[in-house]
Amino acid sequence: MNGDWVQWNGNTELYKVKFRLVHDFMQEYAPNVAMVWDPNR
Repeated sequence: MNGDWVQWNGNTELYKVKFRLVHDFMQEYAPNVAMVWDPNR
């Protein structure tokens, strides 16, 4: 999330879009999997 190697670095709106994309996919196709948000410290 914080690295300059990802296209959404510094763009919070694009990060939210990508996070929701992954969330929605996991919710639909892998509902028994826990998704953990762990940003760089």
